[in-house]
Amino acid sequence: MNDQNPGQGGAGEATAPTEPQVPAVEPTTPTEPTVPAVEPANPSGDPLDDIRDPVARDEAKAHRAIARRKAEPPVTPAPSQVPSPVSSDKTVTFLAKNQVSAEVKEHWDELLTIPLSGYDASDPESIAQNMTERLAILKLRPQSGNPVRDLTADTGTRGRAPGVPPAPAKKSAIPRPLDVDAQAKQIYG
Repeated sequence: MNDQNPGQGGAGEATAPTEPQVPAVEPTTPTEPTVPAVEPANPSGDPLDDIRDPVARDEAKAHRAIARRKAEPPVTPAPSQVPSPVSSDKTVTFLAKNQVSAEVKEHWDELLTIPLSGYDASDPESIAQNMTERLAILKLRPQSGNPVRDLTADTGTRGRAPGVPPAPAKKSAIPRPLDVDAQAKQIYG
């Protein structure tokens, strides 16, 4: 076997027994007291690391961390940065109006009177689709005007011939309860 590093005490070389070497000690004078270098038991400098029980040490560190916490003031954004629900509703409605046809825009206020649910009020696409459906419903309705006015304008004949005045109302034999004076005169004479 060839040694790659000859003279370095490799596997193929024989080694001579060596004597232990003793370091040279310098003589000190008795007037200089020697203080041994004391290495602290705790190299991190944390006094809580001197606690030997790991559970108690962890608990003490946790309590110290809690005590050192500083309450940060809550961050409140400026009033102009906080969107109000009204402004967000207006924004969503504006975006929905931009997505619909001109005919839906023309009848927008009239379409709002048609009750139709099933849309997300915070989604412009959903509102636009709902308004398009309302337009289809509006087109299916008869356009003869206001049907309530048409019914109230027709007084009808109520069973009498046109041009004949109505018969006078009959007087009832029972006095009206609000006519207290007439009742008193009838009873007391």
